Amino acid sequence: MRIIIAILIMGSITGCATQKRCMEKWPPEITPIDTVTVTHVRDTTIYRDTIITIQIPGDTVRDTVEIYPIPETAYRTDTAKAETRYASAKAWVQVRNQRAEIHLELHQKQTDILVRLDSAIQQRDRYRQEITRIRQTYTEPIFEPTPWYRFTASAFWILSAIVTFYLVLTFMVLRKR
Repeated sequence: MRIIIAILIMGSITGCATQKRCMEKWPPEITPIDTVTVTHVRDTTIYRDTIITIQIPGDTVRDTVEIYPIPETAYRTDTAKAETRYASAKAWVQVRNQRAEIHLELHQKQTDILVRLDSAIQQRDRYRQEITRIRQTYTEPIFEPTPWYRFTASAFWILSAIVTFYLVLTFMVLRKR
């Protein structure tokens, strides 16, 4: 009778559920991961001194003015001229049939003027990076025993059973004496 009780106790200690039945009865915990969106925005504005060119096209202006009364003194009918980098001018007096006129001709040269702008925006950059993590279901990995682990576990239980059986037999033999 005691042998049967000892065998039942040993059987209840070792357990007999397979891995598949164990997974059905006690499934592993599932840990959800929420969606996380991380946005990095970087604005870059570079200020530099900039020189711009303004183009002025060439043009000519002519004007005439009559003189009253006509001067009686002798005068010289020569052309007066003036010139700069940007324009040139001519002026002269013309007398015809008791009429005197002063003529003026102004000729503006085609010119490029360079203007320096301080702190003009040379480049503007906007960099945007977006990282999105999607909700995933993460299952904890199941322990898969290796062949060596199975061998050592089986050897441990076989040796435990032999030792227990030996102790039970020894106890019974000593009791009979």
